[in-house]
Amino acid sequence: MLRFQGDRTAVSHIFRSGKRHDQPLLLNCEHFGGTSPVITESVFNELIEHTFEALEEALDQIDTDIDYQMSGSVLTVEFDNETKLVFSRQPPTRQLWLAARSGGFHFAYDEAAGDWRGTRDGQLFRPFVVDQMQVQGGVTFEWL
Repeated sequence: MLRFQGDRTAVSHIFRSGKRHDQPLLLNCEHFGGTSPVITESVFNELIEHTFEALEEALDQIDTDIDYQMSGSVLTVEFDNETKLVFSRQPPTRQLWLAARSGGFHFAYDEAAGDWRGTRDGQLFRPFVVDQMQVQGGVTFEWL
């Protein structure tokens, strides 16, 4: 379960007259219990780093030979069947995106759950990734 520490002030960067200003940004999503503040960019980056590190550690434990690589802000997992899962950070929206054969999925951090939560269906990120690894790559993966 991920927990973040540090500044929890909800901010976004709004451009006015060419200058950046911190203004409150709210996430309106029923899966988060209504409207809740979005995390700062620095906290977001910390959460993403922890998530990617935990995912890489879990991938290292798999017996199946799969390839993964981190390039910039994107983590790509490639399966033997030549399909990919692509995880990317999206700082402007403070979201973690996953591109899979089944579609594109957006996740926002849910502090109460200690995990990222799907913005469309409310599904938690880790169980969703475990499912996608099995469905798309035929890989048994434990990361809960």
